[in-house]
Amino acid sequence: MRTHSILLPSCPSILCYLLLLLVESVHSAPKTSRFHLTHIIKHGYTQEGATQKLYLKSYDLSQLQHRPVYPTVKHHEGTINVWSEWRGQRIQQVHVKEKPIRIPDHTDPETVLSLGLMTHDAYLEPDDKGWVDIPGWNQTVRWKGEGKSLASYVFLDEDEEVLVIVLKGTTLATPVGGGPSSNEDKYNDNIMFSCCCAKAGWGWKPICDCPTGKNECDMKCLIQNSNFDGSYYNLAQTMYLAVREWFPSRVSIWLAGHSLGGALASLIALTNDLPAFAYEAPGDLTYALRLGLLPSLPPDQKPDYTDFLKTLPIYHFGNTGDPIYLGQCNGPTSSCWWFDYALETKCHTGYECIYDINSPPPLLLLQDQPTTVQLSVRYHTIDFVIKTFLEKSKTVPECKVVDNCLAEECQAWKYI
Repeated sequence: MRTHSILLPSCPSILCYLLLLLVESVHSAPKTSRFHLTHIIKHGYTQEGATQKLYLKSYDLSQLQHRPVYPTVKHHEGTINVWSEWRGQRIQQVHVKEKPIRIPDHTDPETVLSLGLMTHDAYLEPDDKGWVDIPGWNQTVRWKGEGKSLASYVFLDEDEEVLVIVLKGTTLATPVGGGPSSNEDKYNDNIMFSCCCAKAGWGWKPICDCPTGKNECDMKCLIQNSNFDGSYYNLAQTMYLAVREWFPSRVSIWLAGHSLGGALASLIALTNDLPAFAYEAPGDLTYALRLGLLPSLPPDQKPDYTDFLKTLPIYHFGNTGDPIYLGQCNGPTSSCWWFDYALETKCHTGYECIYDINSPPPLLLLQDQPTTVQLSVRYHTIDFVIKTFLEKSKTVPECKVVDNCLAEECQAWKYI
């Protein structure tokens, strides 16, 4: 493994250009693969009297009536920075190793479509009779609260070189009910994407005790409440570690997901130095900071992680009509507010690739929708994203890291 500093040395422009071409020729040999479903996993807790049983189950795929088929995925051999070895240290003081890994082509429309279709399938619930225990990953623990679970699908390419873990997104909780995981989905949404314990307004009851006054928040308390044992982040990390044990170390692992699942995919990729494709995910960078997943900055430097984020092969695909992706689904006029979702953050780990729903020629809109589209949660669903953008677009939007995004995050709050 090679090591390098995050700050590149200066060199003549022509020489740098030639060196860059040489590096790209070594690491960018493209390959096209097809993926098939190999595992479906559920991880969570079931109530047994005063205790809850922590379980990890895999679905017997022979129970499925059909196996989904996906378009091709383009990828190439490259390297990724091993930031996890230096977590908590100042980025100007470290020399970061690189490890070889196959990397998905974020500029290829068919690749973006294929992984998007996989995230769609992560919402499907197989028949309960197909679930089987995974030996070595079941234990009984003391736990207060309702049952918790997180689902993921695992896909493997035909040459067994690349594996994709796809994490399920939010099942909406409404006043008239929701799916089996909707309440826990909602709790994790609110703890991950709110400024302070989902205290989004004067009439909101916070889900933890960190708000200390009007728009004041105890940062130490918030950090402690962000990383609890039953959090979806910790469940997702356990699922990743289990899958990692099942396959040879030569197999490259990617993460993907939609909405909450996309944010979790991004966070697990950040934790384990992996690539990720996230679709319409809320801003996850603030939560990554609370979890301690970002390197430390010098005391005199403002919290600007722009250069660090540019080193990550993590891509957040969104569109200009989705208020959740843009961090604008908040306030009394938003549907998120009325369903008690405090989705306030907008900054993403890695790159943002944003489809413009108003760009000419007009893309397929909802029936009877005016040409100029206003923000609506209808544009957040993965079905809409696939049909409107991923299946029709000949290109992928340019992916960019937002400069100094955290400077504008949760500005109304004071953290003490």
